[in-house]
Amino acid sequence: IIMVKYYLPGLFEFFDLYTVFVDMFQQENYKFRQCEIGAIFGSPNRVIWNGGRVRISPPVDIDRVKKWAEDKNISCALTFTNHLIEEEHLHNIYCNDLARVFESENNAIIIHSPLLEDYIRQTYPKYKIVSSTTKCIRNIDILKQEFSRPYERVVLDYNFNKELQFLRDLPKEE
Repeated sequence: IIMVKYYLPGLFEFFDLYTVFVDMFQQENYKFRQCEIGAIFGSPNRVIWNGGRVRISPPVDIDRVKKWAEDKNISCALTFTNHLIEEEHLHNIYCNDLARVFESENNAIIIHSPLLEDYIRQTYPKYKIVSSTTKCIRNIDILKQEFSRPYERVVLDYNFNKELQFLRDLPKEE
């Protein structure tokens, strides 16, 4: 039996939608056979550790999001994908508060910057660490090195999506 795990974007941006969707997903799980939610990922507004799109969305009560995720047994993956992080950014109060609130063995951080990765591993050791698609790794040898590192997951560059033979040849988890 193959289990499909969905990793859904917009933890904070679409939080109100997920409160409805996850209830439906869990209460009517017979409609979603062999599917589960691997994690819901994202970052709230104004998080300098986050790379990616700048969006304007209403503020979200971070403690409420955390409590909801715990109550529903949903894993959260914080996107901390800013590749321009410098030493001075590591001590950002808001980012550290966010990391502290969500730190748990059930949650992950999606990361790009080696500097931030080292900081997270040392300061918040309970997190699973995920290698971000934003690294855009297209070299097979570098990708193999990434697979050998202690990541929970390595998210491939989306350009691999249509390279079916490459995907078939990826090492399988034991």
